[in-house]
Amino acid sequence: GGFILFGGQKDNIRNFILELQSYSEIPLFIASDIERGVGQQVLGCTNFPCQMAIAAAINTNSKEDSLLLESMLKAIANEAHYIGINMPLIPVLDINLNPDNPIICTRAFSDNPEKVSWFGNKYIKILEENGMISCAKHFPGHGDTSEDSHLNLPVIEKSMDELMNIELKPFKEAIKQGVSSIMIGHLLLPEIDNMPASISYNVTTNLLRNKMGFNGLVLSDALNMNALNDI
Repeated sequence: GGFILFGGQKDNIRNFILELQSYSEIPLFIASDIERGVGQQVLGCTNFPCQMAIAAAINTNSKEDSLLLESMLKAIANEAHYIGINMPLIPVLDINLNPDNPIICTRAFSDNPEKVSWFGNKYIKILEENGMISCAKHFPGHGDTSEDSHLNLPVIEKSMDELMNIELKPFKEAIKQGVSSIMIGHLLLPEIDNMPASISYNVTTNLLRNKMGFNGLVLSDALNMNALNDI
């Protein structure tokens, strides 16, 4: 269906993506982890603050701050469109509950589910309005772990009630907001299944689709991550 973009020079990447699209009868997904703007991946593009810094700087009760956030998101969407990225892999909806989390940390907006939901919905709304395919991640929540799923398989020992009341709240709101896609993390939740969430029917179909009503695109986190090595 498409490609994921890591690195490269601005005009070289733009021309390369245009060429790729010209060969395809069906438009390709061009995804990229641009949590801090397109400059995070492409040299010559703009860098923006991480999610935690944005949440610290923006007063959610201020109309002026809200407009500033919207301007930033429009700028990210416009630059992504110029490069050819149509599927920014954002927003991050993990709730950073574990201070020892080695991989989410400042990628999360907050340790507060409501605050994460508010920022997540803003990202989804503005990105979608500006022609992007938004992607909420990492379902069902990578924030309360002390393991990096790039290296090991994190285990989350939580009940379904705990997950529904905390980790899944931002994803429920994202679905209501109309998020186009959701990325499943390589996370083991023994309460739900003995397989990692990313390859679990119970998580991707029974929970996300049937119980939570999501009918958009479901994708896994990268399959070259070490969390799946022993599966």
